[in-house]
Amino acid sequence: WASGGKVNYLGSTAYNWEQKKGTLQVFYKSQLNQIQVGDLVYYGSSIYNATHVVLYAGNNKVVHAASGRVHERTFSTYQPHRLIGFLRPIY
Repeated sequence: WASGGKVNYLGSTAYNWEQKKGTLQVFYKSQLNQIQVGDLVYYGSSIYNATHVVLYAGNNKVVHAASGRVHERTFSTYQPHRLIGFLRPIY
């Protein structure tokens, strides 16, 4: 899950999950119409530089932690320019 010394965060998270629990389905920004409650949404400058992860809560809401607090935000307006993709745990 590395390319040229860079880590693909979506791929490496999926790989590590598979080693422990099961599988994670990987989706990219172009597949947002498939997002579901419980998906882990990744933000950053690229798949090699994820800097934040939030949980999709449904009804266009995400939940995330910042500065020691939990916040609910509107998904469609929460940093759309930094959205990388999302992962779905498969049990």
